[in-house]
Amino acid sequence: MTPSQEKKYLVAVLKAIDNGPSKIWLSFWFDLLSWFAVAFIFFVLFQAGNRIHPLLTALVALFVGVLAGFVSFAQLSAKRWSYFRPHVDRNSVVKRLSELEP
Repeated sequence: MTPSQEKKYLVAVLKAIDNGPSKIWLSFWFDLLSWFAVAFIFFVLFQAGNRIHPLLTALVALFVGVLAGFVSFAQLSAKRWSYFRPHVDRNSVVKRLSELEP
């Protein structure tokens, strides 16, 4: 890892230590709304049938799948941060960042 990449990563870790995960990812309503949106989009795709090109159907399904995967990953990361946070030493991160400064 290059020093610039390490610095970028450590700044992100420091920000996560200070702010914690975004509360939106932990919201029950966001979870419910996102799954309803996915179901609705697939419902519309299946109802459209032959009126839209199969390639467009595949691309929309791919996009929705990738987006749903990202949301699931972000939610899992936010939920697991509370277990990981006590094992991260803020002073060590700050010290390493100061070592990387030119």
